[in-house]
Amino acid sequence: MPRKLINSYAQHKGGSRSLRDSRQISMDLNLDLLNGCEYNCEGCFVSKKNEFDESDIDMLLDLVNQWDNGHYDINELFIGPTDIFSASNFERLVLNPKFQEICSHFTFTCTTTLMNDYEDIKHKSELLVEHCLSDKKNREIEIFIVIDDKKYLAGDKAYLDKFNKNLELLEMYNVFFVLNVYSESMFDAMSLDELNKKINRDYNSKIRINPSYLRGSSFNHLTKYMELHKLLVEQQLTDENIGRVFMNMIDVYFGSFTFNTYSFRNHELYVAPLLYEAIPQDVDFFKVDKTGNRYTLDGLDAKQCDMVLQQYGYSEECEECYNCDFITSCVGRNVLSYMQDRKIKKCLLPKKWFRDASKVIEFE
Repeated sequence: MPRKLINSYAQHKGGSRSLRDSRQISMDLNLDLLNGCEYNCEGCFVSKKNEFDESDIDMLLDLVNQWDNGHYDINELFIGPTDIFSASNFERLVLNPKFQEICSHFTFTCTTTLMNDYEDIKHKSELLVEHCLSDKKNREIEIFIVIDDKKYLAGDKAYLDKFNKNLELLEMYNVFFVLNVYSESMFDAMSLDELNKKINRDYNSKIRINPSYLRGSSFNHLTKYMELHKLLVEQQLTDENIGRVFMNMIDVYFGSFTFNTYSFRNHELYVAPLLYEAIPQDVDFFKVDKTGNRYTLDGLDAKQCDMVLQQYGYSEECEECYNCDFITSCVGRNVLSYMQDRKIKKCLLPKKWFRDASKVIEFE
């Protein structure tokens, strides 16, 4: 039997606050710095080729220090986009002293398949703790594990033996299981609710659906998968199971005006819209301009304000957004910016389930 994860989220930890009730703006940072991945997970659309240089780390550290001095709530640092234990530049990044200093400000978050050899994961996880996490006080470590649902549900012995053995190395962390959106049949063998119950029984954790497809740029590709994702959510969620299914998107305050999320890739910083999760960008529409050779708080604020105004203007071109009850939530998440850049005008979100997070508690 797999060992239970003693520190995972068995329950939702609560929702986000409205702008009126928030004392601070939270800052999240997604860094696409990991290069290479030997796996080809179904439904994965991330770029496996990513690099960085010393000037990138310098700029990022300067920005994080500005947030710290400005008394922002420095929240999560996601290191991606590939499997952290499979990346070819893992040690170059983790052993960088300035990167270590960046990590000291955040909850550290990453993703893995747990398919590397046990000793390799053990060695790398020890390096991670020693160099990037050892000075962290009262901060959490979150690891998103991409699970092969077909092998898991089929009881594939070779897969599960390796998976469960490697999982023991992460038992003190907060672990979520992740399943990429890949087809309309992905819940034919077991519903999302039943899969969550099984994950909870086996590991004391939860599973969430990952929208990797949102990194694409093709209109036809995006609308196909977004419609599929919306349909799956609407079919799988009920008032009875909504508290068991991990989905921040239904919380109207999560990732909205009380959060600012930025992504960094190919030496540039971008605003990252939130659609189910923060979606790293690498197009000019979302790029934050530098002042000289650094990013400034004024520059970030100016970009965010411009995007708010653009979104309300674009809402008039959309099918439902202009008169929607949730337009403020979506504007705060920069959803309409994503839609405008991809020329999407149709609502592709499961807004029938949108609600204040406090209402979700009623169903838990």
